[in-house]
Amino acid sequence: MDKAEEDKIPVFYITIGTECIWQQWSIKAIYDGLKDMNCRVVWGLKEPFKLPEENEKFWVRAWLPQIEALSHSAVKACLTHGGMGGCMECIGSETPAITFPHFADQ
Repeated sequence: MDKAEEDKIPVFYITIGTECIWQQWSIKAIYDGLKDMNCRVVWGLKEPFKLPEENEKFWVRAWLPQIEALSHSAVKACLTHGGMGGCMECIGSETPAITFPHFADQ
């Protein structure tokens, strides 16, 4: 695949905020659902959680500049916990949001 083709691959952004706690089963389920899709994944995931296996399509960091990430033209959708801040940032950047509520403000 050449550089021009790589630049056309959509990016899926995943974040659940600072207060939500992942369950390892949910990380695996999301990973399994995305690993074979024609997309790249940018994932805000804090330790001690990690992906089930290394995959070059997934770029994982404990913290990400969310407004900047959502505003990037390659980002086509966002999985968020559905909190007010994340929802407003998705709306402001015109990025479709898929919500995965956990508690409180969802």
